[in-house]
Amino acid sequence: LNAKVELESASSDILNYRGFIDFRNFSTKISDESPYDWMKGNEIHAMVGFDKPFKNRRNKAGIDGSILTSIYNGDADNYFLINAAPYLFFEGLNYHAKLGADILFQNAEKTKIRVVPNVDLKFGITDYSSLYATIKGGFKNNTFLEMMEESRYFLSYTPVKSSFSHIDIEGGTRIGELPGFRFDIFGGYRKTEDEHFLVLNGRDVVGGDGLGAYKENLRPIYGTLAHSYIGGMIQTNVWSPLNLSLRLKKNFYNPAEMVSFDTGISNPEAYNKPGLEIDINGSLEIISNLKLTLNYYFAGDRWTYFNYENINMDNINDLNFGGVYEISDSFSLNVKASNILSQKYDIWYGYPSQGINVSGGFTFKF
Repeated sequence: LNAKVELESASSDILNYRGFIDFRNFSTKISDESPYDWMKGNEIHAMVGFDKPFKNRRNKAGIDGSILTSIYNGDADNYFLINAAPYLFFEGLNYHAKLGADILFQNAEKTKIRVVPNVDLKFGITDYSSLYATIKGGFKNNTFLEMMEESRYFLSYTPVKSSFSHIDIEGGTRIGELPGFRFDIFGGYRKTEDEHFLVLNGRDVVGGDGLGAYKENLRPIYGTLAHSYIGGMIQTNVWSPLNLSLRLKKNFYNPAEMVSFDTGISNPEAYNKPGLEIDINGSLEIISNLKLTLNYYFAGDRWTYFNYENINMDNINDLNFGGVYEISDSFSLNVKASNILSQKYDIWYGYPSQGINVSGGFTFKF
């Protein structure tokens, strides 16, 4: 069950406000032992923000406040995060700048207080080209619902630690001088402590001595990760019904202090994180209410860890084809064929991808 309510004031020179509250209730049939004590709970995310324009409506001083809490049944540790984020915002004809900070109070395994930057900059070089940069940091919560979105196979009765990024920087340039083409060149760096890596669970011993048994799920191992990357994208719509884009990203990882079953890993890799990514997207509007889509995703240089060994995983080669037909403004049909090349690879080690598969559905708006 998910319910969300948002509220925003009309634009004013005196004071503006906005906010929302998002409530989620969930239950599962996941348990480690019988009789079943099913994992269930509630998650609440709420925010309220105020800003005061000065000089003109383009410049503002403001503060946002938010709270996120996950409350579970049983012995699972609850999660609690408060964020107070003051900022100044300046905007001109060819630039904008948000200068702020996030003051974070977190209560999970233990109480933590952190202050990280929250900066967003953009400068227009010409009418069609610009430079941009963001400088941020903060917690990745890794609540139960967030982990279920990452992988439904994780060891759910062992909560995944939240991670903390000391700094997260991305910058680049967008170039649009050539009609019908857009070029992006970007790069970034992030350093994170308690980064989690999901690997296939090893042998668990249950009750006293013995060989134990393997459990069919993914468990987290933790370490410090420095992640830098460079990349680029080209997008074209020279012929307006056809939109094409090509995005390449090269990742560089430096993992350290990685531990598995309380034992340090001597030669760690950034497990299940791709070294090279290629993403090709295309869409063709046949007629005004029929659109065809094509997507190809490649991920290479992937590693995992199992039985105290590093294992090189197969590349991901995923080609998808789909279509959307809008019968009216309120009703549309869609169909998608995935893994057309019928490639065999593990999404997670021990969890292979499906072969060729087709799905479809409809969307109704009211």
